[in-house]
Amino acid sequence: ERAFKLRTSISLNNMVLFDAEGRIHLYKAANDILKDFAKTRLDIYEKRKAFLVSRLTRECEVLSAKARFIKLVVEGQLKIKKRKIGDLVQDLRKRGFKAVREMKGDGDVADEKENEDGAEDDEEEENRKEEEEDDDENEDEGSAAATKKAAKKGVKDFEYLVGMPISTLTAEKVDELMRQHDLKVAQLDALKKKTVTKMWMEELDELEAQLDMRDAAIAEEERQETLTIEKANAKTAKKGGAKGTGRG
Repeated sequence: ERAFKLRTSISLNNMVLFDAEGRIHLYKAANDILKDFAKTRLDIYEKRKAFLVSRLTRECEVLSAKARFIKLVVEGQLKIKKRKIGDLVQDLRKRGFKAVREMKGDGDVADEKENEDGAEDDEEEENRKEEEEDDDENEDEGSAAATKKAAKKGVKDFEYLVGMPISTLTAEKVDELMRQHDLKVAQLDALKKKTVTKMWMEELDELEAQLDMRDAAIAEEERQETLTIEKANAKTAKKGGAKGTGRG
């Protein structure tokens, strides 16, 4: 340990460090540093929990809306064929469906890419394209252009519904979505009941388990390497002994 300097001593008389807010702070004891770190860490976990709750809330709402949409189509209560997108969007709003931008949940949540049967919705790219189109439009655009723009916006708002493939508009898909919804609701309820301290401890336990697995794997590799070297040495020694006997 001394040769490789694996251990050293540190004076505790003048522990001056930057705190979480970037200010210089004099710590009187090592435990004070740990307490300060734990407080900051738990504050971050509060924000993380709020983010996860918001994301799960949004996912539950999206799954519920998809299941209800498909059920209405399957039962013939909602017609989607041979209809103008503007009329369909108005119908969806009357039935209580929300635009995807309205389904954010609590807190600031980044827009997620919807991945339904291989189709991805990259909202950032759509926003960029829309801004480019807005720049190209004149202020005195005609009613036809305005109608087209409104229809395009409606498609974007309800893409998570009207963009689903025809093959997914089945009763079986409704059951599948409801199972996913129930699973997400259970995860959401469990997350809301869990304290941030418990979240931290569970993740520390998981980290410790992963580190133990890593250490065990490294130890096994070293053992196998040692066995290989020992076998090679034994084989070399055996050959050397055989040559010596032959010469005698």
